[in-house]
Amino acid sequence: MTKWFEYESGHAWCESAYKYQTLPMVAEFANTMTNLPIIVLPLLNAMMLRKYIKEVNHALLIPQLLLTFNGLASTYYHATLNLFGQLVDELSLVWIINMFLVVYIPVMKWFPKKFSERLTTFRRTVVVLTALFSGLCFLEPTLNAVALMLFSIPAAIVIHYEGTQ
Repeated sequence: MTKWFEYESGHAWCESAYKYQTLPMVAEFANTMTNLPIIVLPLLNAMMLRKYIKEVNHALLIPQLLLTFNGLASTYYHATLNLFGQLVDELSLVWIINMFLVVYIPVMKWFPKKFSERLTTFRRTVVVLTALFSGLCFLEPTLNAVALMLFSIPAAIVIHYEGTQ
């Protein structure tokens, strides 16, 4: 259990650890502070959309809360630089990608209308696969990067297709 909370997740992705240290308990001060908008802005967006969320699509609140969670997870990771923080930070991105897909799929152009009656099954499948990958990533942390790519590449293709149609 202690390996999850030890310093160093294995690779410094961002600023040099402790190079610009302002506070003794924060490893990457700049990266830690730049996560504050990621925490606050989705909550403000949800507040501005509350009438739409209440009357049209209550599931829209899920991605907003996940974005806030990602900001918190990223803040924790950049403050501590431990493996647990890295996994939670990256897995929250996988959950965000998949929950955006689950929430917005009814309005996406690429989704065939003939599968509309199976929308609930599709959504449940995406959630179960995401949960399965999340569990596997904690058992074998190197799978985290694979999971992130596995979900990010198709999401990027969908975004490109939606934007060009």
